[in-house]
Amino acid sequence: MKKLIYFMMSLLLLSGSLAAQTQKRLVKGEVRNRDGLLPGVTITEKGVPSNATQTDGNGRFSIEIAAPTIVVSYAGYIPQDIDVQDQNTLDITLSEDNKIMDNVVVVGFGKTSKKH
Repeated sequence: MKKLIYFMMSLLLLSGSLAAQTQKRLVKGEVRNRDGLLPGVTITEKGVPSNATQTDGNGRFSIEIAAPTIVVSYAGYIPQDIDVQDQNTLDITLSEDNKIMDNVVVVGFGKTSKKH
């Protein structure tokens, strides 16, 4: 009977420590480029693609994360992995990815006719 009680107590302590490791915390911040704040930037918890948000019209975001790293990405800019550590507020600056813009090709098809 004592072994069962010790086993149950050990299991309870182990489950408590696992729950403490997966606690989420709120991280807020702003994302900008050299000209100002960027709306529509995607912020994702690294390793959890389903936990994502976007910056609002003023370039601000908030996200609850359990992992120590977020991924910040925006079309035409170099994505960044940011180690959040103990920070609750972030000011992120993205740099333009000039290489990706060299690969953009716009193709259009259509038919128009002039009506009298």
